[in-house]
Amino acid sequence: MKISPRIRGRTRSFIHVLRASIFFWFRNETSEKPVIVLGAPNSGTTIFVRALDQHPDLVNRSEERVLWNSRFHEQELTSDYRSAEHASVWKKFVIQGNFAYFYKILGHKRIVNKHPENSLRIEFLQKIFPEACYIHLLRDGRAVVNSNLKRSNSGTPFAGWVMPPDWENYAHTEPVEQFAYMWKCCVDTIQTAAPKLNNFKEIRYEDLAAGQEEIFRDLFQWLQVTADESVVTRMPRVENRNFKWKKNLTAMDLELIEKCAGDTLRRNQYIN
Repeated sequence: MKISPRIRGRTRSFIHVLRASIFFWFRNETSEKPVIVLGAPNSGTTIFVRALDQHPDLVNRSEERVLWNSRFHEQELTSDYRSAEHASVWKKFVIQGNFAYFYKILGHKRIVNKHPENSLRIEFLQKIFPEACYIHLLRDGRAVVNSNLKRSNSGTPFAGWVMPPDWENYAHTEPVEQFAYMWKCCVDTIQTAAPKLNNFKEIRYEDLAAGQEEIFRDLFQWLQVTADESVVTRMPRVENRNFKWKKNLTAMDLELIEKCAGDTLRRNQYIN
């Protein structure tokens, strides 16, 4: 018998509450200081967290959509933005309790979580995990748009991935424009909030692909985890695939991208 997404979602939410009711009381300094990876969809965050997972003191527990949003499987299209006001006592209880559970069952390792929607929830995250380490993986918006166009096969606005606060204004525009705006909103939200975060680091996808070993050595030092050279060398390679947008995007596509996200591209020195 096939279980509907709504029932699955509510069952997971119930399990999250049960876990929290037990493990919330076993929170500690490590479970309260996860590594939160931010970035627009198809910015390279998936391969990035897989690389971090190679470290013996870190473990990848990414996505967890229902934990971050208990109505994920049943809500109508709505913005993914969350402010500090959304971090209620109940939400903190459930999320902190489940991260304590992850810490316990996954070998007392520090939790790494990437969830693209969280790129629009920085104030919310900071309220729940004020001592977390936040890493923004920044990639050229043109390459991100190109990757999203290739991977999207849905007629849903923004492919249902990350819904900006005023997504309705773009719901009937071309997918190129939607993905450009999605990238812009993610990057702008993260970079605006960055100065207020206690522990924040921004890494360019392009730099990561060009010098992965050195970046991870510096990153591990920043995270205060030790790693021998074998950890760095066995990590999956991050390949720079940005060249693909130059072959796939048309002049009209690029015009739409620059019209929608040109200010963010310029600020980050991707265009003049």
